[in-house]
Amino acid sequence: MTDKHALIQPDRDQNATPIHVVDKAGLEDFLKSLPAAARSALAAQKFAAGPFEHAILPNGEDWSVVTGVADASELGTWCLARLGESLPAGTYRLANAESGPALFGWAAGQYRFDRYRAELPMKARACC
Repeated sequence: MTDKHALIQPDRDQNATPIHVVDKAGLEDFLKSLPAAARSALAAQKFAAGPFEHAILPNGEDWSVVTGVADASELGTWCLARLGESLPAGTYRLANAESGPALFGWAAGQYRFDRYRAELPMKARACC
């Protein structure tokens, strides 16, 4: 089972990968704020700021994430759920949005209930 207490932590200015939240209406302005290499990376990943869509932005030796949502000014419960299950383990911080109810979706997207899952041994069978 995933440690639910490790999924959401208070921000103590620790190192974190930024998550930029963008909707279709704000995509053009967001692209204007990026350097040419980052715009090219988004174009190569065919990022269109649709809901549940995300892309990786290279930034020298670092990277960040941009995710599409329906309305960037008001995140809903499930806006970050798929993102939480898609990204590698690490520490992330929303760069340009307030999390609000999206924190639940972030945690729920990473949660795995595995109490009753067990690897069953494979029995050797004679073939033919």
